[in-house]
Amino acid sequence: MVAMNKEYTSSVCEQDIVSTRYPLHGQMDLLWDGLITDYKTGKPSTAADIAKSMSLDEVSKYPEFQAPIYLALLQDVDTTRNEFNLFYAMDNDVTSSISDVDISANVRTVRLLDATPKEALLKNKMLIPVLTGDSDDALSQKLLPHASEIVDAISEIGSEDPRDWDTDDALIKGILSVCGLNDNKSNRKVVCPGIRKISRHVINGMPVVGVYVDIPMSVFDEIMECIGT
Repeated sequence: MVAMNKEYTSSVCEQDIVSTRYPLHGQMDLLWDGLITDYKTGKPSTAADIAKSMSLDEVSKYPEFQAPIYLALLQDVDTTRNEFNLFYAMDNDVTSSISDVDISANVRTVRLLDATPKEALLKNKMLIPVLTGDSDDALSQKLLPHASEIVDAISEIGSEDPRDWDTDDALIKGILSVCGLNDNKSNRKVVCPGIRKISRHVINGMPVVGVYVDIPMSVFDEIMECIGT
């Protein structure tokens, strides 16, 4: 706006930032208190869609690495929060006509975390509410009352790779125990799908819970190495 000789400008809007670590530069719609907000006028994406688009292995129809790129640029400016918000202006456009609507529902948040995928998922405060809610991500009736104990069991027994959890006999036995279920074929058919429901929250190494996508630092470094070469 300064370049356009505008009389009124803001130091937090439309900032052009050049990275000192990566061959990148970008213009941010809004940078405030360590939080980047990018305004989107196109079709809203779910948090899962955003994680799937940041794939180095799978073929994505519309690959999109804006979030890690902007988070990389943020490293040169402010690392107090390490968050990137995508605000979808046209999301919930019908309900937004109602007074007192929660506009935060239009936001998806991508966070850069110094944690492993397992740690980032299991420490996410939204995980238990999702597992015990009324969505398709909720656990079955036998497991639902024990959601917190199941998460604790995975934290203590499960490997670092969520893809291994539903075949980990020690973990399955541990979950059966905390749920007060006998170890038999019928109950294992209840527990294993429940474990898969939890492990499926990790997409391309990134935990996805509700509107949040968490990028572990190891995954971030892989993405940026690929972008920089």
